[in-house]
Amino acid sequence: MNKKIAIALIIFTCLTGSLAIEPVDIVLAREKDKQEEEEFKPLEIVELDPLLPADIETNPLNDAEKRNLIPILDQFALEAEAEFLAENGDKDRAFTIWYRELRLRRYLGAVEEVEALGRVGKIAWENNRNQDLFVIRERLIEIQTDAEEKKTLDFQLANVLAIAYEGIRFYPQALAMYEFILVGVRETGDINELERILNTIAQLHLEWFQYFAAEEVYKELLTLARSQFDDANILRYLEQMAYLYDRAKQPEKAIETKIELLQGYLKKELIAKIPPLQISLAGDYEIIGEGETASATYQEAFSLAWANQYYAYASDALKKLAELYYNYDQLDYALEIYREQIKAAEYATDEFSIMEIYDRMGQIYLELEDYPQALNALQEGLKIARSLGHKEEDFLEKIAEINEFL
Repeated sequence: MNKKIAIALIIFTCLTGSLAIEPVDIVLAREKDKQEEEEFKPLEIVELDPLLPADIETNPLNDAEKRNLIPILDQFALEAEAEFLAENGDKDRAFTIWYRELRLRRYLGAVEEVEALGRVGKIAWENNRNQDLFVIRERLIEIQTDAEEKKTLDFQLANVLAIAYEGIRFYPQALAMYEFILVGVRETGDINELERILNTIAQLHLEWFQYFAAEEVYKELLTLARSQFDDANILRYLEQMAYLYDRAKQPEKAIETKIELLQGYLKKELIAKIPPLQISLAGDYEIIGEGETASATYQEAFSLAWANQYYAYASDALKKLAELYYNYDQLDYALEIYREQIKAAEYATDEFSIMEIYDRMGQIYLELEDYPQALNALQEGLKIARSLGHKEEDFLEKIAEINEFL
């Protein structure tokens, strides 16, 4: 593309209403990168590799020849890896070796080639080698397309393709392969394999923030677990759904799921899991404006945590409860709760939290214009800040401000 064409494209973009106007040099640079990408074809077989017989195109390798070739290719892989990981290794040379290995793996069959492509592609992705990643991704798509056209895409090939696509973070293609596998697994009636594939699909959706799609999969998994009376997996999938609803900011659904999860924990006497769940549940009630229910739930979390000596959870519950009272402009109640939180934080030997409590109390006393109490709280916080070597200047500044009122 010459400069005149690039300028013409920019003018056309402006005329069609686009706000993303790019300078000519950026357009030309991108076009150059694209051209280099198209010219970089290390997996293209342009000449016969000396390790292959001269009639390879008409006479594929037999089983014995494949067995003889495999250890040589494995050695190539090890050599490339050693070069790539060496302190002063030549990474481009490593990929040159890998590319020869990959070209030769093609003659072992699609499954073997895809497995190798996935291995090398994962390394390319982890090391931001975008050009290599593009080449490997395109070859994987080519193999998949060819298999689909020839009706040779089976469970084994789809599985290795899915794993390879996952390795290079190519979400749409990985998902498509797992969906293909899922159809076959449903027909077999293999419950364990069905759960494995559904879990993998759900996780993919979560990683790519497709919360609605993930929710539908977890609902199926939950139904499956209930049909098997599998209490462990019922709790597991409820936990996943609660996490999902938190991420998707859907407090109403989160509340419904967490209440059921809470009942499951109580049934199994999983006491350690209950206080943090109650704290999370109370937070959901806060979000939807049910302050009284949130307050009661925080208090329940505190009581259970304190009774079972989970002092960190007890402190956290009180912190959230104090913040709730503060948000409802009940400052005296908030101060009272903060004083109780100090006791819990002391039992938890959490000096950082104690420091933060004194800081918060100081700010509330300041709002109430109770300057002596504000000064006292901040001085207590300063003592801890000095021992921790953290936020000392912040406390000193606040104390200086309060002294102006005294």
